[in-house]
Amino acid sequence: YTVALNNTVPTASLIASPQAIDCNNNSSSLSATTSATNASYAWAASSGSFGGNSSTQTVTAGDTYTVTVTDNTNGCSAQQTVTVIVDTIAPSLTVTPQNAALTCTNNSASITANSQNVTYSWNGPLSFTASTASISAIQAGTYSVVVTNTVNGCTNSGTAVVTSNITVPNANAGADALMACGVTTLNLNGSSSTSSTIASWTGPNGFTSTVMNPSVSSAGQYVLTITDTTNNCISTDTVIITTNGVTAAFTANPAVGFSPLNVTFTNTSTGATGYVWNFGNGDSSTVTNPVDVYTGTGTYTVMLIAYNS
Repeated sequence: YTVALNNTVPTASLIASPQAIDCNNNSSSLSATTSATNASYAWAASSGSFGGNSSTQTVTAGDTYTVTVTDNTNGCSAQQTVTVIVDTIAPSLTVTPQNAALTCTNNSASITANSQNVTYSWNGPLSFTASTASISAIQAGTYSVVVTNTVNGCTNSGTAVVTSNITVPNANAGADALMACGVTTLNLNGSSSTSSTIASWTGPNGFTSTVMNPSVSSAGQYVLTITDTTNNCISTDTVIITTNGVTAAFTANPAVGFSPLNVTFTNTSTGATGYVWNFGNGDSSTVTNPVDVYTGTGTYTVMLIAYNS
């Protein structure tokens, strides 16, 4: 009789799909293949054996896995190993700045999520969304970003808080004032109830000042500008300075004639509350629009003194 020798070792291969357990995949499928038509499978892991005798296994932990394939026809066997790794490391993330403020001169805040190999997903006030690393925030509120690693699907998150500081400061230029006769200067009475402010004035004849209560010598409108140094917001107020000026003026009708001549004087003075007339002929009056009689011939000089209280 003839004895045939059958000691052919079967071929074996082993693959893991996927080879990494990460945030996208919480398990890996191990699949063994062999040339043996009548084979059995024995599985083991470096951390210990685990059951199962099929050609496929599902694992949920990172390890080095070994499959032993035995050809049941001749008892020969072969081994293959595969390593399943675990990659659940979240991407690094820093959000800068974490706090920002909108002001009167800065109506948007630039916020950046610093990370690598990720996608970005922002959410914020008034249904704000964005998918870029940097955003421009124009509304006060909390802006949240989620970054997702493009390789392992793991995420990290961060926030930035944007506040709004656009309150205008208080500005008070003081009450309108009168610069009386004989007074050549007066001090403006500017003030602000807001702290951390600077003042500036403008006025007639190119007047400027950065003093809160400057001295002025001209009548006119003065504008006080108050700037809040914390948010650069400004407000203005005005004050009117008037002078107590009096002008004396009149007309005489008729100015020439035969005596006795009745002359009517029409007062065209401004800013006055009282009058003293000297008609040059020895007569006088305090009437606003007097009439005087000239009985002698000659040329007369009339003087009007206008004054106020």
